[in-house]
Amino acid sequence: MLRHIAIKNFRGFHSLNTPEPLQPVTVLLGPNGSGKTTVLHAIRLSCQAMSLALESDSQVRALSSGEIEVTKNTLVSSPAQLLPLADWQALFVDQQVSQGSSFFIDLTFDHADPIQSLHLEMSYARNQQLKFTLKVHSTQALERIKGMSGVAKISAALSQWLAEHAPRAVFIPPFYGVVKDEEYRPRVVVDRLVGSGDQSHVVRNLITSLTGQQLTQLNAFLDDMLGARISYRTSGDRVEEESPLRVEFRDSNGAIEISAAGAGLINLLALYASLARWQSNAQSGVVMFLLDEPEAHLHPRLQGTVAMRLASLVTQEFNAQLLMATHSVEIINRLGDTDFTTLLRTDRTATPSATALKGQVDILDDLSEWADLTPFTSINFMASRRVLFHEGPSDAKVLQRCAELRFRQQADKRRLFDRWARVQLHGSGNEKMVDLLQRLLKSSVWAQAESIKSFKLAMLLDRDYVREPGWRIEPAGEQPETARLVWGQHSIESLFISETILSHWIKAFAGTCAPPNLVTLLREAIALANQDAGLRDETVDQMVLNLRKLPLPDKDGKPLGQHTDSHLNYCMKLARERYDSAPHVYQRGKDRAAFVLKKIKPELGLPRRNQFPVDVIALLERADLNSIPDPLAAIPHEISTLLDWLTDA
Repeated sequence: MLRHIAIKNFRGFHSLNTPEPLQPVTVLLGPNGSGKTTVLHAIRLSCQAMSLALESDSQVRALSSGEIEVTKNTLVSSPAQLLPLADWQALFVDQQVSQGSSFFIDLTFDHADPIQSLHLEMSYARNQQLKFTLKVHSTQALERIKGMSGVAKISAALSQWLAEHAPRAVFIPPFYGVVKDEEYRPRVVVDRLVGSGDQSHVVRNLITSLTGQQLTQLNAFLDDMLGARISYRTSGDRVEEESPLRVEFRDSNGAIEISAAGAGLINLLALYASLARWQSNAQSGVVMFLLDEPEAHLHPRLQGTVAMRLASLVTQEFNAQLLMATHSVEIINRLGDTDFTTLLRTDRTATPSATALKGQVDILDDLSEWADLTPFTSINFMASRRVLFHEGPSDAKVLQRCAELRFRQQADKRRLFDRWARVQLHGSGNEKMVDLLQRLLKSSVWAQAESIKSFKLAMLLDRDYVREPGWRIEPAGEQPETARLVWGQHSIESLFISETILSHWIKAFAGTCAPPNLVTLLREAIALANQDAGLRDETVDQMVLNLRKLPLPDKDGKPLGQHTDSHLNYCMKLARERYDSAPHVYQRGKDRAAFVLKKIKPELGLPRRNQFPVDVIALLERADLNSIPDPLAAIPHEISTLLDWLTDA
């Protein structure tokens, strides 16, 4: 996985270093001209240069420094071999070029990757030519040539190994349409046209080249996003004979050729087909998909949903890394709320920088500088007409996963669920988001009584130790219809700590490695959790802190002073009584789940035992949903009730 990028004198950047480490998904944001696409091009150029070097006759050699010199001073007569630029001077900062002008790009990968780092130096040579030197660090490659003799033999062995394990960058620009008639093009031509930005001539080629399984996956993707699917394509056996190529899709309006489709549908088709074309399962080196403005022509409400699906597709199914440049607030909102995404704000002003944004305050502050956004527009609630407020990231992750399971065969319900804009009321953004909630619920926000009826608000709250549980719906009046749900147990994780519910998720992860007596083992582990002194003490201590904030009455009904010993003693007594009456209700959900899952882990068979997460959120995210026969049996009743309300059109 790519972890760090360093650039010097390349295009708009005199110097740039990204904060470490980058995550499986990196989102580059900033105003026009801030250098987002330049960062993608730096990655692309480095990988193209390595491919070009390994195809040449240059001699690969191991240096005494521990580096491997892939090539030195290799001439490039046309920069188009590396990047689709009309003018090679555009590669250099401020396009200032003279004899000896150079730029540098360094890519750093994980220590466990086949190649740990790549260093590219490119300089101006005479006669309008460029020359480049490329070096890599690779402990695995050096291990391959241990004990080998002969310069030519060593060079050939290194070349072969590096070619098999070289990092690969797949650049996919935004798609802006499709030509009326399209001829069959060989794969090498299609790849070149996609990378150059002239992809309107090859959209049908991309789709007709997909395998049957890939087409099925594409149709599932389209159905989820738009309620459409490919109904006909020129057969792969006849693509070289039939002219022009033809691709039809079908939606609620019937079948139509894609030349008559909207730009949004074409963009989705082309994006998915381009990604599927480059599936990396057979690739042993790092693969990076570079998407430039994938939101093009997509409705704002759809942008975040598409980005989440693409992130899942690339990182989980293709085992690759995703880097995208975007202006979409919805994409930033959705991906920025995940723990697998780095939000990187680029700036190529007088002091170039790449800043990682952490927390909603950072994001809102940064967006306000270049997008003129308020907290209202930042969550795009006027577009979604559905706003779901929740306390922590766990709620959003659990609901997303349960919705995927519950509605796996109900695309219309999935689309209704995805309409909800999710706003976290916890952590660094708490102050701003609470203020937003208060303003949202004021009648002054809703200018016309009729508009109120089309809006819905939902607020999910942990029970913690002081809130009364329950589900309350306030009908539309001076404010929209609003649902307020306080979980029946401490937090949303707590709801899954049941031997029947949890067994479904463990089996969906472990498969045949799950023990046959799993339900019994879970029941025993849960009983031990109820009796555990560590969980009890931690819970009681936290409960006392929360109770001390309340004006609790004395025996005569008068408020106790909140800083008196009597008040403290009463809080301690009340906390112990509440805990003893229902430990499963008051134990912190995350800790309770970890306790139970740790007891189960040693009982699993290999290899899943070593891979088994002792975090319930991670378990839900890594479970195979298709192996759960009855979705309702695996979803807590409170969550099912909520999902029904959220998807009630």
